[in-house]
Amino acid sequence: LDYSYADAGDGPAVFVILWVLANGGVFVHAMLSGAASAPDPAAQIGRALGRCADLNGALILVPMMRRLLTRLRASLFGRFVPIDEAIDFHRLVGHTLFGVSIAHAAAFVLAYARGHASPAGVFEHVRGATGLALLAVFAVMWVFSLSFIRRSRRFELFYFTHLLYIAWVALAIAHAPSFALWAGVPLAGFGIEQALRLFRRAPVTPVVSAEALRSGVTRIELEKPTGFDFDPGDYVFLRVLAIAKREWHPFTISSAPERDTLTVH
Repeated sequence: LDYSYADAGDGPAVFVILWVLANGGVFVHAMLSGAASAPDPAAQIGRALGRCADLNGALILVPMMRRLLTRLRASLFGRFVPIDEAIDFHRLVGHTLFGVSIAHAAAFVLAYARGHASPAGVFEHVRGATGLALLAVFAVMWVFSLSFIRRSRRFELFYFTHLLYIAWVALAIAHAPSFALWAGVPLAGFGIEQALRLFRRAPVTPVVSAEALRSGVTRIELEKPTGFDFDPGDYVFLRVLAIAKREWHPFTISSAPERDTLTVH
């Protein structure tokens, strides 16, 4: 699964423990509050797992808000929140959400099979149909986000299938309108983040020079865009159109801020 928590100190471990406890609390609360309305044990478990899916479906968006995380890193929260492991947390939540979604669906299928309603109702009902569509979309996203796809020459398969998150969110709200309450704030923040990325995206930047070093690393010197300011240790996302028109990849800036050009290795 390509996590790096084991080498990142105690901060990420504490954060993951809090996340596990939050999931456990949501599950127990849903089980207790849903006992009267869902007398069938399988349906009750399915509803509780659905609440856990709501929680993780909202959380999975937060690690993708780079600008928010950059501000948090420079604040007091940066001392306590493992911001540098945000992508690892996104993967962890993603794998968990997929597993919880499958278990949620299996619990309701079992409940219907045991006479909770007619088996055909699983797929004829709006929730059943949207749930099936959700699983199909999620399965495609999950498979193509695995490392053997991501780290191959077929990175675009990961990129394009991950854009299905738009369909996933729409189906999730159609499947359970209460999801909009869980994910409303993260969705709004993510929308603002995407708008800012589009607005602040720099124009094409000419390459001043490119040098292939003996180590196999390429040193690229770029013209600094007008108004571009940075601090030592900052990074930029580059898109090399000759290689891929839609892929953006992060590179640490290796030149000093006072120079008129940028270099990355």
